[in-house]
Amino acid sequence: MSRTITSESVKTSSAARIAVLIPCHNEELTVAQVVNAFGNELPQARIYVFDNNSTDGTAERALAAGATLMSEPRQGKGFVVQSMFRRVDADVYVMVDGDGTYPGWANRLVLAVLNSMFRAKLTDILSGYRAFNRKFVKTLPVFGGGFEIETELTIKAVARGYRIVEIPTALTSRPAGSHSKIKFFRDGFLILNTILALFRDYKPLTFFGTTGAVLLLLSLIPGVAVALEFVKPHALVRPLLAIFAVGIFLCGLLSISVGLVLHSIARRSQEFDYQIQVLSDELRARNFSADHHE
Repeated sequence: MSRTITSESVKTSSAARIAVLIPCHNEELTVAQVVNAFGNELPQARIYVFDNNSTDGTAERALAAGATLMSEPRQGKGFVVQSMFRRVDADVYVMVDGDGTYPGWANRLVLAVLNSMFRAKLTDILSGYRAFNRKFVKTLPVFGGGFEIETELTIKAVARGYRIVEIPTALTSRPAGSHSKIKFFRDGFLILNTILALFRDYKPLTFFGTTGAVLLLLSLIPGVAVALEFVKPHALVRPLLAIFAVGIFLCGLLSISVGLVLHSIARRSQEFDYQIQVLSDELRARNFSADHHE
């Protein structure tokens, strides 16, 4: 396992504002330990615990450990991450799970799918232990509401060209009485669905082009059968089979056409996003220069 640092350049200056973000739901057994550990390692950081409708003593333990407590009423880790990114202002963001562990179930399957689709070489995407710079946090739109949020963050970082650095870290076991919130089949389906949806959005030509090519190949099966019936003397051509072959062929052509159109739109969107980022960087540089001269 490894923790993933997602950013273009994470500041390490002592003047940088560091925020430690800890999403929690019923983690009273571990949250104080996590808060204290980061307080010792990063004494200059401000530690935020986002309570997601906990019914145990998570909030009390977090406050007693010295964390800043905030709440998110929408149930789901993804909603908590959205709230953290929106409400916390810092230069460097460190996100860590409140249970002190970094689950790796189904990691190989998800990694194989993601790496093959996006031509990446990642070794872990399900870890909740990550660091981001301000630009990434404030400009990346995230919509996932559940445990698929880690997958969404990783894919969008890859697709948008952010630099990703993976640093090895050791797994720790859960303490007695602590239970994982992840549902294997439900959350596994959501994660794989997120990968496919983002692959469709960011690589539409590959997605729809591959689908169209498969349909065109499938149309050859009934198409060849119909052609062979024409060759045979006194053979009765089955019209339904012919219609089926033509229908699959047209669906394949339509899928490829849709992929080409969406590819053009996606490229224009990427160019627009790049221009916005350049303009934002220029404005930020000018404001910094003005403040420095004052």
